[in-house]
Amino acid sequence: MDVFIVEASSALNVTWNVNGTVDHAGGFKIESGTATGAYTSSLAVSATAREALLAGLRNGAQHFVAVRALDSAGATTFTSCEVFARPHVLVFQEDLRVNSGTSGTQQRPALASNLEGTRLYLAWDDAGTVTLAHSADFGDTWSAGVAVSAGGKQANPSVAVRESIVAGDGGVVVAEAVLIAWDEGGQIRVARFLPSTAAFETATTVGAGTRPSVAVGPDAVHLAYENGDGIYHTRSTDEGRTWLTPVSIGGGTTEAHSPSAVVNQFTGDVYVAWDAKQGPGDTNVYFAGSKDKGATFAAAARVDDDSAGQNQANISLAVDERSQKIYATWEDRRGGASVRFTWSEDWGATFKPSIDVGAGLGGDQFHPRATIDPARNVYVAFQDTTNGARVVFSRFSSGGTFDPPLSPSRSAGSGGVAADFPAVATDRHGTVYVAWRRTAAAPSSTCSSPARNRKRPQVAGRRGHAPGCRLASFSRRRLSRARMSAVDSLPGPPKCEVDP
Repeated sequence: MDVFIVEASSALNVTWNVNGTVDHAGGFKIESGTATGAYTSSLAVSATAREALLAGLRNGAQHFVAVRALDSAGATTFTSCEVFARPHVLVFQEDLRVNSGTSGTQQRPALASNLEGTRLYLAWDDAGTVTLAHSADFGDTWSAGVAVSAGGKQANPSVAVRESIVAGDGGVVVAEAVLIAWDEGGQIRVARFLPSTAAFETATTVGAGTRPSVAVGPDAVHLAYENGDGIYHTRSTDEGRTWLTPVSIGGGTTEAHSPSAVVNQFTGDVYVAWDAKQGPGDTNVYFAGSKDKGATFAAAARVDDDSAGQNQANISLAVDERSQKIYATWEDRRGGASVRFTWSEDWGATFKPSIDVGAGLGGDQFHPRATIDPARNVYVAFQDTTNGARVVFSRFSSGGTFDPPLSPSRSAGSGGVAADFPAVATDRHGTVYVAWRRTAAAPSSTCSSPARNRKRPQVAGRRGHAPGCRLASFSRRRLSRARMSAVDSLPGPPKCEVDP
């Protein structure tokens, strides 16, 4: 068993895995207290449960938690090690400007974190030059931006991290690297960035296309992009230096745009979603999966559940590698402009009825982006116009509900300050990072939203202003993880290695 705890205001969200053959036919019991080994509360859940919410806790107080597996007679068959956490009010840190330029237009941020959160990477379009900056202190400070390459007009960056490989003695076998893709003059380009040298290797050209989405799998780098009327996928087994023949994955759809690619790091399965038409009519969002690491893809399946003939676009995917659930969020035009969310429990064959992520906000919502942490919390950031143009953030728990939305920016939405095009990332400790473009321009009433069937929203502040890329993070919304042992020789609760 693995146990995770995510801290929230007056509450702890506990999730766990069952590994091996632990007998849990009688369900689980979650025990907690404010002293180690002294549990004053107990919560029983079913054998199928993998999550429990401990509510009504005092913020700032340390709470100790253990999970027991029970057999059909109610006897304990396994006790997890004890983990601890402190509930606290969830707030974002102050806005931080990342780019250093004061002229031109910075836009389309793309954000990624390594697994440990020790390095963040932010790419953006800097007046037609794709630029990358990185942070080694959880986003508090950033390096100067580095251009990916010299060349023509560049746009639409996508970034992903290839984790370092570390030997048992702690030595680094393969250093961390970053893969960044972009389009340039109608061609897809990819380059590898090495943090150890703070430099890019020579970029390679994949082929004709635009709007790439790059993802790193356990044994290959995967790239989805649009070209002409369709969506294509290709992969590289040498970290982007060479690429295999592209495969068309948008069969049966036309006017296909804006792919989103993710990879299950455990299985190597590849998932791609995009927006397109299937015959005459409106634009919908579609999904295709590959069980052979990107060599072939299943037929396209429709993700949205709109029956009113309205448009859907700009889909973003996230995958839970343990449960293999696939999550999707997109722009939806039924009843106005909103952000919808759904998930699949059968590898994308079917999707659940969608949820309106911004229900109750009152304005319009656009351009959602999703990511997931090891505790199965899905984080969605999107643009909202309720109180002026701003970025809004929400968490979807494995219990099936969204938290009340938060605004990462302290200034957007007032005083002529607008925020748009968010990007979101998280690390294994549950810290969440949100980046966006900020403009100090006209009020939100002059901010052009995406027109029907348009795929590129226009944004206020593109003339006569210097928009910049901003980032904010939760003040260490921490994920506690413990690797479990069944028995030990020490007194008290089982003692295990804990990654705070």
